[in-house]
Amino acid sequence: MRILVCVITLMAWLHATQATIALAASVGSKPWHYEKVDPHSGKRILTIDAKTLQAANDRPVMELHGMTVRLYSNDSSNYKQFFSDKALLNYQLETLTYGPGLSKVINLKKVPSK
Repeated sequence: MRILVCVITLMAWLHATQATIALAASVGSKPWHYEKVDPHSGKRILTIDAKTLQAANDRPVMELHGMTVRLYSNDSSNYKQFFSDKALLNYQLETLTYGPGLSKVINLKKVPSK
């Protein structure tokens, strides 16, 4: 039941930020994908891929394992890529925390549109 509540809450958040994702089938041990696209140009701004996505103990946080983040340039021709074995996606604050000791944060609300 807790996972279902997290899925519904996360889906509402993703809908509110106009993200495109099929989350219902990906909670648990399946791969997870998030993509932010500029609404005007249709070009990618950000992608996040993870090997797994799991609910994290009654918090508004999902754990991602085996994560790759790509931040794209203005014309989407190249990107900066980051890897992390574990990351935390807070769907209330719209932040992604990753890196050694979970020391780096990406504010998903403030990833600039092109």
